[in-house]
Amino acid sequence: MPSQNLFEILVMVASVHFVCVVSPGPDFALVVRNSLTRSRLAGIWTAAGIATSNCVHILAAFLGVGALLASFPQAPKVIQTLGAIYLLWIGFKGLTAKKEKLNSAETQLPHLKKNLSMYRQGFLTSFFNAKAILFFIGFISSLSAWGHQMHFVALSTIIMTSITLIWFCMVSFVFSTKKLQLKLFGVKHWIERITGCVLILFGLTLLFIS
Repeated sequence: MPSQNLFEILVMVASVHFVCVVSPGPDFALVVRNSLTRSRLAGIWTAAGIATSNCVHILAAFLGVGALLASFPQAPKVIQTLGAIYLLWIGFKGLTAKKEKLNSAETQLPHLKKNLSMYRQGFLTSFFNAKAILFFIGFISSLSAWGHQMHFVALSTIIMTSITLIWFCMVSFVFSTKKLQLKLFGVKHWIERITGCVLILFGLTLLFIS
């Protein structure tokens, strides 16, 4: 029986996950970009996609995907390469953004399709983040004394997914205020290009350095 009580271990889980979530990375850059250049709702849908991906990673780690990956040592590298390619692709799209397209983007797509596009971006960017996958596997493996208890699995998954969603929704709210949107309206395409460069940099780092 674990020596720590449930509350203590859940506080530890929440604290460790929060520190990791607030660390700047591709997810943060994507939410900032979509919030600044599109809308608050776009940022929230992006956050929802990231949170959903985190939930998938967490449940997979509890279900023992680490043992499966151990049987296929090249799997993390393949996932990382796919993630890098995706970051390069959406980064390149941002890098080639034009002012006219950005100003008319809100009227080009139906709201549902546009929102699902933001959700998909958030989900795929996070899903193919091999470092996040390995973090969840390692972190949850350290909780093996609790991992067989369904209530702990459920509570941990809910807490970590909620922290991810709340944090990135807060980021979206900060970067999508009306005052900020009005100030940056004329340079949104440059923001798109700069964040595109940042995403490309993350992609190249994953591809050639990590």
